Amino acid sequence: AGLAVLRSIAGFCGISVMNISFQMMHLADTFALTLGTMSLATVALARVVVGAAESLSARAFAGGAIALLGILLVTQPEALFGGEPPSAAAVTLAIVAGLLFSICNVLSRVLGRTGDASPSMLLSYFMVVVGCGSAGVAL
Repeated sequence: AGLAVLRSIAGFCGISVMNISFQMMHLADTFALTLGTMSLATVALARVVVGAAESLSARAFAGGAIALLGILLVTQPEALFGGEPPSAAAVTLAIVAGLLFSICNVLSRVLGRTGDASPSMLLSYFMVVVGCGSAGVAL
């Protein structure tokens, strides 16, 4: 249950930090940084946490590179496609959000491999953390 709660906290904090970065820079810039960071960090973190049990073929790596390129082409962040670059604080928040999402992803994989948590249990933990976290922020 401890990893499921940690996963839920990481997911909630990731959503919260990403929403703050939305207020500080353009939506496209936030999505490009958050999704790009999440994609790369998830691969790296999975190799460290899951180890050799998680393989990455050249084909999968190429698919990830194409996905990152697709993120940039679809979102067309103003910082890359002509426009004012975002502040360092906004960039940092978007990257932190991506890292938190990657922790959530890897913990989902770990819990799924060990069979310690069903998808409905993970969703239940996440909803409780989101509810408590939102209430805490609202107060």
